[in-house]
Amino acid sequence: MGCTTHAFARGGSQYETVGSEGRIRIDTNAGNITASPLATTNLLTDAPLPPNPPFLKVVSIDGVPVPASPKFDYASPDVLMNKTTPVPIVLEANNIPVGTPITVFLTTDTGTDITASVTLAGTLATSTATVTVTLPLGTARLFARAVW
Repeated sequence: MGCTTHAFARGGSQYETVGSEGRIRIDTNAGNITASPLATTNLLTDAPLPPNPPFLKVVSIDGVPVPASPKFDYASPDVLMNKTTPVPIVLEANNIPVGTPITVFLTTDTGTDITASVTLAGTLATSTATVTVTLPLGTARLFARAVW
């Protein structure tokens, strides 16, 4: 099975000033990358990845399930709401320590951004948290972040 990918890194331009060439880094466990004209590749023989990597996801917003693979697109929302009252956002984590603070960021197309925090409860294998926010009018993107 083969795969061909073309990647270019070029700086943008603004006010008649053109940015410089850039770099693209590709790491692989397979070691079968070829590049032209000039490339640096890195074979990951002992990738420093934990056996049970941490994972944080948004499970639902006001009881509406969030798709397993959200599109994250303003033009085509994954979850539709039409409420001006606070709604619960349910988060689930795997392999993140219990008690870890989670910050939820909602960025909007109208500029009214929201930040809320909550901590995880449960076990290291599976923990959850629910934060309640009043959703802004318009479309919003939701980010959840855990730092420990």
